[in-house]
Amino acid sequence: MPRYYLIPKRTARAIPWLEKASMWTEAQLFRMVFAFVRLLSLERASRLLAYLFRLVGPFTDKADKVRRNLAVAFPEMNKVQQDETVRDIFSHVGTSAAELIHMPRIWEQWEQRIEYEVDPDALPFLESGPAGVYVTAHVGAWQVAPIPLIRTHFKSPMAMVYAPEGNAYLHDLFFPLREAIGVKVIPSKSGARPLLKELSSGNSLALAVDTRLPSGKLVPFFGADALTNTTPARMALRSGGPLVPVLAQRIAPGRFRVHVQKPIKPRNPEATKDNQATDMMAQVNSCFEQWIRARPGEWMCLKRRWPKAHRL
Repeated sequence: MPRYYLIPKRTARAIPWLEKASMWTEAQLFRMVFAFVRLLSLERASRLLAYLFRLVGPFTDKADKVRRNLAVAFPEMNKVQQDETVRDIFSHVGTSAAELIHMPRIWEQWEQRIEYEVDPDALPFLESGPAGVYVTAHVGAWQVAPIPLIRTHFKSPMAMVYAPEGNAYLHDLFFPLREAIGVKVIPSKSGARPLLKELSSGNSLALAVDTRLPSGKLVPFFGADALTNTTPARMALRSGGPLVPVLAQRIAPGRFRVHVQKPIKPRNPEATKDNQATDMMAQVNSCFEQWIRARPGEWMCLKRRWPKAHRL
């Protein structure tokens, strides 16, 4: 997760005392916002934060990274279209923030708020196993994607992988919200070993894998090579479980539809495991592309996705 939300990273790092002070200040501001938003219904909170983020977001340091990502993914966009998409993305970030703050309520009321569709090829794994790797992207209502898997006829226990906040002061604020959906939560920085342990114990994994990983492999994404985490595919191959994309869409304020899609398989089962994993993640990236092209304004791309050579 971002280390700084409200001030430019370069500014904070240029002055050592300002870095710590800014993180503490941001944490206090978030605490006040969270306390207020909890007093509102999920629907009102979503509309309010969407409006505020749409208003302020385009003038923050994060907006430059969003524009660079859009320039690579959608080179055909003119400036007017790109500016409108940037506003839509920050509106989506605000809505996502409201949903995270209200995650305990979404968890409790999931049957009224979430409907889901399961691809016939994925259904056997949900009903009888084995444990698998369920991946999503920061698109749509990605934070609610695991909920119907956990609360319905899903037979495998699930653990969720998350990226810890760069701001240590925010950890105590965000972590309980992630725990609200009642599953084991594992920090992404723990590496692959604890994740493989979960799979070998019969626990499925849920994680978002569309962000840049410095140690990842260059895999095509929107026609340009992007550093991509191949660990999800490697774990699925090693455990024998499925690699399944899951898309959560927002169909109304506080209401969602989750699609459990067809499992990803290597197109050449005779290839080396390394090549199979790369191929599987290329298919996952292609899947994510389809989601983003359908709703570019719901892509939470606040961090650089491609190597700096693609900065436009």
